[in-house]
Amino acid sequence: MEKYVTGLTHKGYHVTDMKESLRFYCDCLGLQKIFDIHEDDGSDWLVYLKICDRQFIELFYGSTQKRVIKWPNFKDPKHAPMTEEEVKVLRHEIATHICFEVPDINACVKRLEEFGYPTVMNVSKGKDHNYETFVQDPDGNLIELMQYMPDGMQLMDYPQA
Repeated sequence: MEKYVTGLTHKGYHVTDMKESLRFYCDCLGLQKIFDIHEDDGSDWLVYLKICDRQFIELFYGSTQKRVIKWPNFKDPKHAPMTEEEVKVLRHEIATHICFEVPDINACVKRLEEFGYPTVMNVSKGKDHNYETFVQDPDGNLIELMQYMPDGMQLMDYPQA
């Protein structure tokens, strides 16, 4: 079968505070701001951030509302079981996230905390055998961080379709 999709190019987010978003994505996580695109009238439209070759984040100016998600306190080992509504919200949010590969998840978590962005759960080994955690960006968007492990399911050799 001929392959018509060769990669994921970008994920876009509306942001309420471009300066704070650039602090999170560039200063904290280390992405590189590479260019701005303006409207025909010269006003700001979006900023492009480079993750790695041919993969980017687009930050769009002009959002007026942050996403407010009430997360259960996953970091408290004694937290009560989630309510049905909390499970529903969590499943919805997890299904709409983006995930960044990181070489050292604990170092990344420490860096996030130094910048005032605590993760919403402790680092854990997922069912895919990789280490993972989640953080919210300045606008409340859910970002997963994943450290691939040698036995991670994503790194296995799969037969070509």
